[in-house]
Amino acid sequence: MTIDSIIQICDPKDLTLKKEMDYPTMCKQLSKSSAFVARGVDLVKSGKPFCKISIIPVEDNEFCVIFGLSHAVADGYTYYALMNMLA
Repeated sequence: MTIDSIIQICDPKDLTLKKEMDYPTMCKQLSKSSAFVARGVDLVKSGKPFCKISIIPVEDNEFCVIFGLSHAVADGYTYYALMNMLA
């Protein structure tokens, strides 16, 4: 596994988020993209990463950072501890 499979910059042609998107719409967009981390049971023996950091373009030359982590390797407490470290 390479660092490119964990940290990715999404192509605006493939995925662009908008500031006015509500949370369910954003989740739906992300679930169709390579930024999405699959369910833990689908990751076993797949070779896919259990964690991803995605840089996603937003309109007006802005971007957002999405941190995805499978629940198979960390619980909610650990997720938020990692998020605080990244912030």
